[in-house]
Amino acid sequence: MTQITNSKFSTISRNIVLFSLEMFFGFASLYLAFLLKYDGVIPPQELSFYFQIIPLAFAFRSFSFLFFRFDSQFCSDPCLENTNKKIKSVFAGSLLILLFVSGSTGIRENTQVPLAILIIDAVILLGLQVGFQLFWKKLRIFMGRQQCEDESKENSDEVTEVCRKNNVNSQIVPSYMDREESDQESYIRKLLGREPVYLNMEAIRNVIQGRVILVTGAAGSIGTELCEQILGFNPASLVMIDRGENYLHELKVTLDKYDTSVRTHFVYGSITNEEKMENIFERYRPDIVFHAAANKHVPIMEHNIDEAISNNIYGTKVVADLSDKYDVDSFVLISTDKVVKPTSIMGMTKRIAEQYVRFLSKKSQTRFSSVRFGNVLGSKGSVVPMFKEQIARGGPVTITHPKMERFLMLIPEAVGLILQTTALNNFGGKTFVLEMGCPVKIIDLARKMIQLSGKKGQDNIKIKYVGIRPGEKLREELVLEEEEIIPTSHEKIKILESNVPYNPHYDEWLDALCRQATEPYPESDKIKSIMSEMIPDLPSPVSTIKN
Repeated sequence: MTQITNSKFSTISRNIVLFSLEMFFGFASLYLAFLLKYDGVIPPQELSFYFQIIPLAFAFRSFSFLFFRFDSQFCSDPCLENTNKKIKSVFAGSLLILLFVSGSTGIRENTQVPLAILIIDAVILLGLQVGFQLFWKKLRIFMGRQQCEDESKENSDEVTEVCRKNNVNSQIVPSYMDREESDQESYIRKLLGREPVYLNMEAIRNVIQGRVILVTGAAGSIGTELCEQILGFNPASLVMIDRGENYLHELKVTLDKYDTSVRTHFVYGSITNEEKMENIFERYRPDIVFHAAANKHVPIMEHNIDEAISNNIYGTKVVADLSDKYDVDSFVLISTDKVVKPTSIMGMTKRIAEQYVRFLSKKSQTRFSSVRFGNVLGSKGSVVPMFKEQIARGGPVTITHPKMERFLMLIPEAVGLILQTTALNNFGGKTFVLEMGCPVKIIDLARKMIQLSGKKGQDNIKIKYVGIRPGEKLREELVLEEEEIIPTSHEKIKILESNVPYNPHYDEWLDALCRQATEPYPESDKIKSIMSEMIPDLPSPVSTIKN
């Protein structure tokens, strides 16, 4: 409770500072507008007019900033969406000032001068805001990088010296920030056009080192990266579960290249096999569980409801229940932005999985949490490899809709932040959300890939629109309406606090859904009805669910 209170206080303090800075920029830009209007020397009567409208500027700028700006929690980067909000807030404030001055005979009769001044003022104010934001972004990146370098050096030197004095052989396994980027990662970073996210490596090491870690869905895109990064923090052992035999073999080949003393266990099996999963927990006694196993492809799950429910809901229930039973210290569910106002079976099942671990945490000593984020670039089945293949063939590049946009992040970044949440998870039942910047339009991504391809005749590569697929939305969201956003010590990670009470019928609904998944022919209408009860913001009617 103390941590939440302190976080709320930090949020209030931060908003006060930001608001004060906005007001300072507003007063400064207005004064500069007067200076420019009168060639650097403001006549006394005009200076008097400046002080007359300062209270108006404060009142109307305050209203416009609060109305347009402070509702944007995740667009801290100077992207198009954020800039649009700034433009609206600035010009709305200017318009309110102008209308008030024009309608008030007691202030000034001639409104031509205020109009010219307010136009200059608005342009200067926008320049100050965007310029400061760019400066602040670069400063944060520099300070974050410097802090990490001083810490991924100080700690390694100390450990190396201890090992030397005790005649112990040591080797440093690089984190994802230290290792050389693959061609794929470097290419994707160019597409995103931003700096990497930096982490508190020592905090993560304190949580992972010497512990038994279990990863489900270990051979998937997120799971593989999780396993690679976890090895770098020297756990006692790493247990990896996946039901894809070939992918699990590829994971083993990948991890075998690391010269490490960590005991690794590759387990072939499904998380829905309750008996086998219990044997795994009983045998290895994990301290931390990362639950990454899930069916994730939206269009496929629309036509395979039984598998979506079985894997995403029942599988999560099995792993979460066993984590509670065997006194796991921390359980982390890898979630998705598709749980917010879900229109797809995949999003609905993951939303119910989030609900279950949150409710379970209320009666468990295990610290259950969920980590919610958007799409990762370069994962199996993502648009980047598909676009590259289409470009190599000479096109066309296929896009579902010209207005389609997504939150995007690199796999190593997403996984690094997932690991960071384990160091922040001092209490259970919370949902963490990764700040992913502003959403990226898929058409812009395609055009940039075509431009970067260097392929001869790239100007002739066409873009073809094929229509939105079943269950898809034009734009995803990261936060539910009933969730309160609370900052953490890491600027890229927020806590989503929800006070939605536990419904006494929840267990009945959950059992009914899981039973439906085992039926030869699941009853579509019954599934729709149950999900409508479990998910308050489910769009109605649920037209995406098909037999």
